[in-house]
Amino acid sequence: MVLYLQDVSTLLVMARTLDTFFYVDPGNIGTSEFLLTGEEFRHASKVLRIAESDVIYASDGTGTEYSGEYTGQVNADSGKFRIIEKKSRPNEPETVVILLQAILKGDRFDTLVEKAVEIGVNTIIPLVTERCIVKPSSKRKSRWWRIAKSAMKQSRRSILPEITEAVTLDEAFSALQVKDSKKFVLSAGSKNMLADLLGESLGSERITLLIGPEGDFTDNEIKSAMEHGFIPASLGPRRLRSETAGIMSISILLADN
Repeated sequence: MVLYLQDVSTLLVMARTLDTFFYVDPGNIGTSEFLLTGEEFRHASKVLRIAESDVIYASDGTGTEYSGEYTGQVNADSGKFRIIEKKSRPNEPETVVILLQAILKGDRFDTLVEKAVEIGVNTIIPLVTERCIVKPSSKRKSRWWRIAKSAMKQSRRSILPEITEAVTLDEAFSALQVKDSKKFVLSAGSKNMLADLLGESLGSERITLLIGPEGDFTDNEIKSAMEHGFIPASLGPRRLRSETAGIMSISILLADN
């Protein structure tokens, strides 16, 4: 068979598999196809120049990853994809980590959200503690959600971690479920290393981490945490920033996951 230049050019651009990972809204997923919308589709069409038959991978943020073949544009802000395959919870750790972290000033909480999501945290609960300098706002929460979504795509996770409304310590303690198997509070006064307290490799356990602000928790807050079942833990002799402590702690918990 003789292929002319135009035919060869067509073959070269057919059926690409795009390396970029996308987020698809669960409400836009049907039994046999899904709809990519908004900035996700604009990136695919304007930046990546997606063409019919190209294949993408996308997560719905609730635990399912899809591979889909592009079948055509609906309008400037949306396109349809035929579902090729679905996978349940790929790239997700067995251990469920709930992070209760005091709100930090500047962009430090942004950094924490990004890295915690990339590493594998399940839920982030922003805390307002006695020594918190920054107050929560709806604008900051919206930014954290966008950062979390970007981090989920970067790490090709199938779950978009929840970032709750900011709460006080007492509110957090009331909301915690009894089934939490292990709870740790980072405390400068503790001599027990977090890694040593974990014992053997973790499996499908649920772990809650409690980390304070730049000025650490007050003695009364540590006492209250212990009364609610939290075990004081340390990351070593060096004094770490609060966001560094959060990132390091999650890394220790999920090192074998």
